[in-house]
Amino acid sequence: MSFHASSFRLSAPHDHSRLTAQPNKESMIFRQPFKCNTCDTHYIARIQIGYADRQEHIINCDKCNEPMTLRLNLDQKNAGVEFGACENISFIDEQDGKPIYMSSDFAADGSKINNPFYFGSLEFMRDAAAAHVRRAGESISPQFPSVVPMAIAPVWDRLKKIWRLDSVKRYDISAPLKSEFARLYDIPDSNLDDLLYWFIRTIFDNKSTLIPEAKLAIEKKEEEFKRFLHYYSCDLKEHHWRSYFDIFSQFFDAFDQFSQVIIYTRNGIRLPKDAKVTSTNFDKTKKFYASAYEFYAGAIEMLTEINNILSGRAFDKLSAIDLKSFVKTDKAQRRNSLATNTAFTDASKEFDHQIRNASFHNWFYLLGDNTTIEYRSGGTGEAHQLPYIEYVLKCTRLFHQICELLILELFLGHLRREWALVTR
Repeated sequence: MSFHASSFRLSAPHDHSRLTAQPNKESMIFRQPFKCNTCDTHYIARIQIGYADRQEHIINCDKCNEPMTLRLNLDQKNAGVEFGACENISFIDEQDGKPIYMSSDFAADGSKINNPFYFGSLEFMRDAAAAHVRRAGESISPQFPSVVPMAIAPVWDRLKKIWRLDSVKRYDISAPLKSEFARLYDIPDSNLDDLLYWFIRTIFDNKSTLIPEAKLAIEKKEEEFKRFLHYYSCDLKEHHWRSYFDIFSQFFDAFDQFSQVIIYTRNGIRLPKDAKVTSTNFDKTKKFYASAYEFYAGAIEMLTEINNILSGRAFDKLSAIDLKSFVKTDKAQRRNSLATNTAFTDASKEFDHQIRNASFHNWFYLLGDNTTIEYRSGGTGEAHQLPYIEYVLKCTRLFHQICELLILELFLGHLRREWALVTR
């Protein structure tokens, strides 16, 4: 596929059928009575069958507050379900326990989670379709929300290996793997850029709002944009790409947590009032926001530089200071340089330095209810509480912003090749 700067587009997937969730699966519930091994309290698990090969649910016992872990192995082809190694539970025959709805793919209404007839996935689909009608106008028919492909783990495993091999220039080994990946998922081109673009757009299928701003900057001052591109290629690109790989790896290592809310980010839907996730593994996610924020707060330097060009200045000149001074400023303040560009501020809304500080300095604690995070400003200041579901949603939004930044960098790579830019 040939690329053109005026209509940049890496190859999008032609067929998502291997990955996309099917609506008729949303009602599949697996029911299993069990008890807490610590206090003998009885429960009935009502587990929403998802799209991955494995599911893990970590909940706290209502009586003793000890964590209980249920793991499922799923045979997606033959609709087979079996339990893997579980912790602090025993399966029982008694049907007298409290029902608990669990899902790896959807948040649940906390006030209905123990209702034996509750289907969180179907309720979400109904509410999301109604929200779409409210946004689009009453004349629009409800639409089935766009469901993230939950069988994403094996796809990421393949892509991660390709990415790692390419990063150390082992193209002799990665080349056949890229060809196989492209064949499996019907992608026309098999270079890493195309595979990454396809992967991101499979998860988050909205269009980039950053590339149009870059194109405007090129139209306004092409030679200055080329100066920026040379600086980016020599000073930023290598570090950024190593960081992208690390952030992606961290995100998908904890995907069973983020998958519970990613559908909200994908569809731009707010969490319902009483929403909660039905599996909590804070140890997996507590450091993610800090890692992602630390990279992102530095990497949006690129947006500042493009915005400088849009403002009629050299890429390395802000309104009051130069770039050398800017990169020494507090990262929590750097987004302020984008204040005059609504496209950039809208694309970088998730930027919470207090959560970053709490996550980074280990001022983060999960309370005994297993659903609430407590942290203090500066470690010793005022105590704040944040629902765990809000935290994983914030992590997912920040990851989405990082994905959009990577897509902008794929565009910059395309320009380097098209313009035959010499950087060394």
